[in-house]
Amino acid sequence: MSNERIKDITIVGGGDAGLMSGLILDELVDDISITVIDDFNESPPEIGKSTTNYIINTLHNVLGIDRKRFFSHVRPIWKGSVYFKDWCGQESFHVPFDDQVLQPEKFGSDVFEELYFRYKQRKFRTVGVEIAEQRLSPIEVSNGSVKSYPHVAYHLGVNKLNLFLRDLCEERGIRLINDRIDEVELSGNMIRKISSSIEEYHSDLYIDASGFERVLFENLKGDFKEFDIPLDSALVTKEHINLSEVVPATVVTSGNCGWFWQIDTFDWRDRGYVYSSDHASRVEALREFNEVTEPELSRENTRHFEFESGYHQNAWVMNCISIGNALGFVEPLQSTALTTNAILTEKLGMLIADHNRVNHRGVRDIYNKYVQSMWENIYDFISIHYRYSSGNTEFWDDVQEVNREDRLKQYYDNYQNNGFCSYKDFNQWQFTENTHFYRIFNQWHFYRVLRSLGVRSDFYEDLEISVRDSIRADIDKQEHMFQEDVGNNLSHEEFYTDLVK
Repeated sequence: MSNERIKDITIVGGGDAGLMSGLILDELVDDISITVIDDFNESPPEIGKSTTNYIINTLHNVLGIDRKRFFSHVRPIWKGSVYFKDWCGQESFHVPFDDQVLQPEKFGSDVFEELYFRYKQRKFRTVGVEIAEQRLSPIEVSNGSVKSYPHVAYHLGVNKLNLFLRDLCEERGIRLINDRIDEVELSGNMIRKISSSIEEYHSDLYIDASGFERVLFENLKGDFKEFDIPLDSALVTKEHINLSEVVPATVVTSGNCGWFWQIDTFDWRDRGYVYSSDHASRVEALREFNEVTEPELSRENTRHFEFESGYHQNAWVMNCISIGNALGFVEPLQSTALTTNAILTEKLGMLIADHNRVNHRGVRDIYNKYVQSMWENIYDFISIHYRYSSGNTEFWDDVQEVNREDRLKQYYDNYQNNGFCSYKDFNQWQFTENTHFYRIFNQWHFYRVLRSLGVRSDFYEDLEISVRDSIRADIDKQEHMFQEDVGNNLSHEEFYTDLVK
C-alpha cells in the first residue's frame, strides 16, 4: 500500500473530536469523501469543555465558521485564563493566553531589569487576566463598531457544540451514518473492513475517534506510552447559573488527592474533581468533593469517569489513525484535549494534501514524530504543576516524583541558572513549529508557572539589583492600560442580551 492514494476517509466516533476532524480534513484536502459513523441516537453529554486559544483559529479561520452564527447556536463563554485559585497553598495565579511580558523594542539592561522586577514582585498581569478578574467578555462596542480581543479561548457546552458540528457536517457534504461498529477485520496490521450488525464499511483510511473505547486502535499493534501522572478518575456534576454569575476563566483548586475545576458555560456551572484512585476511593473522593461544592452533591447527579494517562506513539499505523482520546490523554489541567486534536488534524490534513493524498511510510513517519513531540511537550508542562508543587498529603508527596526525564530538568536548570533571562522563545507567541517539532507551551510558560508555584531562581536570589523608577513606572502604566482596555468591555449577559438574540 506504499503508494495508494486516499480517496475516502471513514471516521468512527461522532463526538466533538470526530466531527471537527472530519470538517478540518474536508476543508484542507481536495477531492476527498468523508464519512462519520456513530450512534447518533445517543444525546451528546451536557458537560462543559474548556479550550485553549488556538481553537478560535481552527473554528473561525480554518473552518470559516461565521462568528455570529456560532455565538447564536453554540453560545460559548469566553475564557481569559486558567485561574489557580489555590494550588497547594500558593498565592493565586493565572495562566492566560496573552502571557507575554517583553516588548519587542526593549533590549539589554531594560529587559534585564524588567524581568528581575517581575520575578521579585510577581507582576504578570495581562488583558486576559483582567478579563477573567473583571468577569467580562473580550467584546467592546465603540461608536457602533464591535471589537474583540483575540487572545482568549472558549468554554463550550458539549451538547450545543456537538449538534452544531453535526449540522455543519451535513451542510458540507460529510456523511453521518447512524450505526455502531462492533467488528474490525485485519490483514496483518492493516484494516480490511469494519462492520456493524447490519453493514460493512470499506475505506482507504480509517480514523479512530471513539474515545477511550478505541474501537479500531485496540485491534492494532502499537506502542502505548503511559505517563506516570497517577490521576486516573474524575467526578463531575453541574448546577444552573445565571449569565451574571459567569467567571470567564477555568478555575482550579487543589484537593487532598487531586484538584477541583469550575467551568462556566451558557447554561451550567460544571464542577469536577480529578483525583488518583490509588490515594482515594470513589466514596472518599465524593466526600471531599462535597466539602468544597455548594449545594451538596447527590450520587444521582454526579457522574464518574476513569481514564489513563498516555498516548499511542504511532498515531498513524498503515491505514488507520487515532485522534482525540483514542490517541491519548494526559489529564485536563490545562484544557489541551480539543485544541490538541484540532492542531494535529490540521497537520494531518496538510500532510495528506501536500503529498497528493498518497499514504506512504514517509508521510506517516513525519506525522508520528509531530504527534510525539506535541504530546511530550504537553506532558512536560502538566508535569511541572505536580513535580514542583508544595502539597503535604501522601498524593502530593508521590506526585512530586513524576516525569524524571531530562527535558524537564533542562527547563528547571535553565530557570535556576538564568532566571527569566533565557527569553529566546518569548516572542514566538503560543507555538513554534518546524517539520518534526511542535510546542504548545514555550520556555516562558514553564518559567512563569515555576515562579507561580514558588520555585526560586538561584540566579535572581543571589542578586541585589536596584531597578530604575522608569522601569517600574512602565510596568505600572502597562497594567493600568490593561485595566482601562477591559473596562469598556461587555459582560456576557450584555453580549447575549444586546448583540446575540
